[in-house]
Amino acid sequence: HSAVYATIDDNPFLPKEYVESMKALYSGAFSEQELYAKFVAYEGLVYGDLIDNELHFGDFHYNEELPVDLTYDFGFPNPTAVAVIQQNGYGDIRIIDEIYKYRTLDEDIVAELRAKPYWNNISDCIADEARPDSIERLRLLGVPARASTKGKIQDGIVKVREILKLNPDTKIPILRADRRCSQLALELQQYRWKDIKSTGGLNEEAKWGSEP
Repeated sequence: HSAVYATIDDNPFLPKEYVESMKALYSGAFSEQELYAKFVAYEGLVYGDLIDNELHFGDFHYNEELPVDLTYDFGFPNPTAVAVIQQNGYGDIRIIDEIYKYRTLDEDIVAELRAKPYWNNISDCIADEARPDSIERLRLLGVPARASTKGKIQDGIVKVREILKLNPDTKIPILRADRRCSQLALELQQYRWKDIKSTGGLNEEAKWGSEP
């Protein structure tokens, strides 16, 4: 067997803007693997032992008979991330769509939402409590936004791990997402415990990527 290694910088056909956006998006070991063709091992992943692409991602389209909920993480200049969720009443949670945009105004995000088939079926939107002015703007734009309740990171991790596990009745994960939700998949795979450089260990605080 032989192998040919090529990094993102070796491809002369990729636009410079695209290369720069990918480098901004990926970080740490995932960047080494996805952009620089290296075989890497991941340490300290929060959900890495649970994520199974075949189990957790599939084809989950909008069901017009079920209400739609949004989670809204404000960006600018960081990416704005919107997850579009439906629950079937049996405890199953399905993320049917996502919007992930860099340097985009909320007005433009809402315009994109308005073009979706589920726009008129949005019943709830939980948004970052740290941005009350932005939440009010979403309301004025027609999104039923309300502030999230701030909790401990650790409690959230425990909850997410629980819903990533198999439903004991159906034998499938409680939380699944449409395969088009590539940014969600990426963030679940990258989320890890924060390094403690002085000891080389890990603590109970989680964060994205590989920054200290």
